[in-house]
Amino acid sequence: MKTSSLRKIVLLVLCAIALVGVALVGMVSCLHLARQLHARLGETKPVFLRDLSEAADLIRRGWIPDILPSSASNIYEKHNFEDGAVMVAFSFDPAEFTKWTALSNEVSPDRFEAVDTDWMPTPEPWFTNAIAKRQFGALYQGGFRLYEVKYRPEWRKKAVMTNYWVLVHPERGIAYLWN
Repeated sequence: MKTSSLRKIVLLVLCAIALVGVALVGMVSCLHLARQLHARLGETKPVFLRDLSEAADLIRRGWIPDILPSSASNIYEKHNFEDGAVMVAFSFDPAEFTKWTALSNEVSPDRFEAVDTDWMPTPEPWFTNAIAKRQFGALYQGGFRLYEVKYRPEWRKKAVMTNYWVLVHPERGIAYLWN
């Protein structure tokens, strides 16, 4: 009789532990899903702009920094109202590559781990997924260079500096920018 009662108690305790485990896994899953949903609530739909003249309004409102070269074209932009994050992809005339070197510091491969990719929204076909996957070494081998730009727009003198990352292929005139 005692053995049977002891078995029942052990079985009940094991079932309770399993139930708590399942509940914890469910809560963690829900928390992860809630974070993803919250991040996406503030996301805008991607915008395509042929050139800087079409991007003027987004530049004026601060979603696209005014550091893009004058030849910037085929501009894609997406931002998040919740946290002010932005991602931009565009083409440019490779002759204007020095536009970034004057405003930024090149990130050496040994510092790639420091690059922030926390806000990478829903994948977009125009923004290389290799950035979200943090595959900077492979991109570097393919001719891309990574720059860190600390920037404050002229019209926001009291604003804090914004840190942008710019991944550029100088020869092909392709750039990806995010913060």
